[in-house]
Amino acid sequence: PPTGGTIADGYLERSSMADAHVGKLALGGWGGGVDSYLVGTVKDFRFYDRILTQEELVRNRNVDAVRYFGALAVTNVVEVIGDKETAYKVEGSYSFTPPDTATDVAGYRLFVLQDNGDWEKLKPFQSGREFDYSETNPDFVGKTIKLEWAPEPPGMMIIVR
Repeated sequence: PPTGGTIADGYLERSSMADAHVGKLALGGWGGGVDSYLVGTVKDFRFYDRILTQEELVRNRNVDAVRYFGALAVTNVVEVIGDKETAYKVEGSYSFTPPDTATDVAGYRLFVLQDNGDWEKLKPFQSGREFDYSETNPDFVGKTIKLEWAPEPPGMMIIVR
């Protein structure tokens, strides 16, 4: 746990509620005076009896981002089927498959999100209706990828009999 702190740090560490200048504790304020309280609405409050891991903090942030803003705060896979995009935060690994209703899907393309916001092709068309994502794959570590399900690309076929 933190061993110190000030109001500027966003918390105060106290050994007891009986400290002279912290006789009251309030959510959104520290009880030191009328103008030290939060002005606004608290939408959510979580209290834990332990320090959360970084992964738990990220998970909570994502839950709140979806709940209050309609989008994930942290995304590592964007799946595209037709004109529908869905963002995911995959923890560990996951096997993506297109829905059975997407009968024209013959494979997928992979893109990686660049710092300028553009998608750069990571892999050309890959045949198959399954894509295995893993956070530990060197191509994906620390990156956001786009998985785009697609029909067979156009091309020329020569049949010799």
